[in-house]
Amino acid sequence: MASGNMQPSIDSSEHISPLTTGDNIEAKKTANYSWDGSSWQRTFSGLVPSAFDYIAISYPSDTTEVYLFKIGGVSGTTVATVTLGYVDNTKEELSSVART
Repeated sequence: MASGNMQPSIDSSEHISPLTTGDNIEAKKTANYSWDGSSWQRTFSGLVPSAFDYIAISYPSDTTEVYLFKIGGVSGTTVATVTLGYVDNTKEELSSVART
């Protein structure tokens, strides 16, 4: 281990410290991968994928919004659909969030 406040290089590359982020926690950096049958592919870990270039929004009812995320423009491939359900038509309080 290096002297002073220096972390070993493996620590620096794998962890985020409060000195780096300004937060009061330490965290381990991660990346998700999955096997698609022929190769390893990076897997997103959020509600919406990082790769999209088009969003279509529809309102099938007063209490529902549907967000369609695509890659390849309006006629491209859908990469995610996020449906928001609201308690009532004021849309001030969510009742559900679903991703398909």
